[in-house]
Amino acid sequence: MKDLEIINERIVRQNTDIPGIAFEVLNKSNRNVMAIHISCGDASISKDGLEDEEAPTVVIEPHRTLSAEMTDLGRGPIVITSATFQDGSEEGDPASVDLMQRLRARGRAQRKAERDKQFR
Repeated sequence: MKDLEIINERIVRQNTDIPGIAFEVLNKSNRNVMAIHISCGDASISKDGLEDEEAPTVVIEPHRTLSAEMTDLGRGPIVITSATFQDGSEEGDPASVDLMQRLRARGRAQRKAERDKQFR
């Protein structure tokens, strides 16, 4: 993705039971990132600021970074597989975009069910 870049990769907790890789994602664009999905082989992490429709949150502001860490690493490089921007545009691997949309819909449904339960 041209507007997002993995930077400052480093090994953390190297000689422990839970070693990992820490890194940052740099937003090189003028757009807010609202959701992002990152993969390393079969392992992945995501952050979705759109899960709560009533209170969306920006994941990465323009020209800022998001700190992240992966402990369950797969084989291969760390790759940004999809991202959603505040203008509604989505970029990345179609399967990853679809996965993020399905996870968001499930999270929204769970949040709605919890709210409905509170008002009964």
